[in-house]
Amino acid sequence: MSDIAIIETPAAQGLRGVKGDKGDAGEVPPLPSGTPTNVAVATNDQLTDAIWKLQGQTLAMRDLAAINTGAGSTYTMTAEESAAAAWFFFGGTSDCTVTPICNNLTQGVKKIITTYSAYDITISGNVFRAGSYGTFDAYTIYDGNFGVLDLADGAANSLVFEQDSTAYNLADLRNGAYNYFSSGSAVTLTVQPNATAAIPDKAEYQIEARGAGGLTIVADSGVTIIPPKGGSLILAQGDFCTLKRTAEDEYKLIGTTT
Repeated sequence: MSDIAIIETPAAQGLRGVKGDKGDAGEVPPLPSGTPTNVAVATNDQLTDAIWKLQGQTLAMRDLAAINTGAGSTYTMTAEESAAAAWFFFGGTSDCTVTPICNNLTQGVKKIITTYSAYDITISGNVFRAGSYGTFDAYTIYDGNFGVLDLADGAANSLVFEQDSTAYNLADLRNGAYNYFSSGSAVTLTVQPNATAAIPDKAEYQIEARGAGGLTIVADSGVTIIPPKGGSLILAQGDFCTLKRTAEDEYKLIGTTT
């Protein structure tokens, strides 16, 4: 009896994958060596770029990087910490300037958490206050850009900030957040014109005068702030108000004042 030869058609091969030196599953492309950069984009190497991004997504699946900044005033994050979707800061011995690694592998949207940090965290000039409740939304790009995503249309969030200095501009505060002013001395909160410091459309700020010195809201030149009916722009200790942007350079103060 003669042997029967079986010839695979291209269609059958397609179902299994073309044989390569890795076996029936076909050739597996190797992972790129070296440190991921933006070279893959610059040279139009789409395969390498896609593999790097896949590696970054795999690292980000750990979701949370617990980052103890340790001793000192500076900290450089690892690639694995930088690729995580959420950065949870704790420990440390002082306010700390943190530098993430930014490349194709680590870029993406991030959650910044400082609820259990006793010290402020600064990233690319953005200061994340110690003990803030809630999370900041931020982003990193492979070329080193880092930014904070601001809330649009006055959307509320769960962030709470203690403000312990005596002079602030409204632009220093975070749109939608709760701010309590704790200084024992008189506090001034100045609302600058939009041309000087732009405020998001329909933004609103929750303001509590917790310190013994109280708080005065000042409308800078060209700015109109409508006080509560029968009230003023001065908050005594224990007063609480919401400052709402109703139009460019126009605000309404709602709540209790003197």
